[in-house]
Amino acid sequence: MTSALSRSEKRYLLFIMTPALILLMSFTGPFYGWNAIVVPINELFGDADPETGWPGVISGGLILCSVFIGATLYNRVKRNSKHFLRLLIALHVSGYFLAAWSCSIRSYGLLVFSATYLGATQGTLYMHLFSGYLEWFRRWGKIGLGSGIIGCVIGLWPALHSLLAEDILAAIGLTRFLMGEALMVLGLAVAGSFFWRAASSLAGDSVKPVHIAWSSIVSERQFWLYEFFLLCFLLPGFGFKIVMQVVMFTTYGVTAATASFVAAAFLLSYALARLIFGYLSDRIPPRTVFLYLCAGQVACLLAAGLLIRMGGDTFLTFVILMCAVGALFAAGKCLWAVGVLWLWGPRHYVQLMGPSLFAFSAAGFIGPVSLNAALRGGDQADNLEHWLLFGAGLLLYCFFIMLRLKPHPSASH
Repeated sequence: MTSALSRSEKRYLLFIMTPALILLMSFTGPFYGWNAIVVPINELFGDADPETGWPGVISGGLILCSVFIGATLYNRVKRNSKHFLRLLIALHVSGYFLAAWSCSIRSYGLLVFSATYLGATQGTLYMHLFSGYLEWFRRWGKIGLGSGIIGCVIGLWPALHSLLAEDILAAIGLTRFLMGEALMVLGLAVAGSFFWRAASSLAGDSVKPVHIAWSSIVSERQFWLYEFFLLCFLLPGFGFKIVMQVVMFTTYGVTAATASFVAAAFLLSYALARLIFGYLSDRIPPRTVFLYLCAGQVACLLAAGLLIRMGGDTFLTFVILMCAVGALFAAGKCLWAVGVLWLWGPRHYVQLMGPSLFAFSAAGFIGPVSLNAALRGGDQADNLEHWLLFGAGLLLYCFFIMLRLKPHPSASH
């Protein structure tokens, strides 16, 4: 594909827009790094077992689950102005003050509401940044690279959050921690917004999106097949994303510092894999990339399940396998939009990105809740082994679903 970007536009994209994206994406630190505060939330709300209690996991799952709400609304409210971007930032950041208030007065109902609100506003903000940044790369003919850069940034912020959260929480407490996060995100994101530029301001190639009625979307078998693929593909990875530190506590009895380090390593591998596979997806057919990602996760989840059965001194090997699962899961999550573009083409992919996030939301809730439920059972090691093997089965099923998917006849237009 011939690039529709001039040399100066490419320089602006790489050296101005990308640093701005890094600042704007700072909200993903506390959002995807929620694992760091699962146990503190459980402790604050008086759960009998802070390590496997429900308040922290339910709130984290609701945040991920509610992303679909905001992403679905996005096409109805989107504007290209910087004022609209700053409004989205302010709306999202206010959710952390709500969460802090819920912790201050110990209101579980308000915590549930603030988690749902955080997820919905994050979905709208995420779609605005993701679709806007990706449109630049689509015009360049490198949509995979753009998706990989975004994915890398989304992994780096939570990794930093997981690494630093424990010491800061110990010093200032959960309520002030949440308010501090809100102020940090607000400052960084507003600074980044000054350099953000909508792709609609570019000259050259522009594909006008074609609106598809919801009745047409939900009646199309391939849409649901892709949704089911994403749900099964993402469920194990999302489980570890939120409950990773709890798994370390309950299975290997590590310290909080070690659990934080493991969570950071998981998210760092997550970030690097997104960048690498995003780059490769511009050179390798999307189906082939997804098949490799499925096969790799099956192997890692099966091996991790065997390690749990063996017991003994398997901590380091288990962590390496989980980091590999995180990397492969993240790569596929990052390529979700590439898959939408591959299946439905440039005229439809912007509208279909929002509805396809339903699978993200469902996996983001079911994964953590099911893993936490497994860890609450009588024989935690045995239950975790079964959960890992079930996850391997889901990924094997994904392999065969991907073989059946093929581009829509309109995708080439």
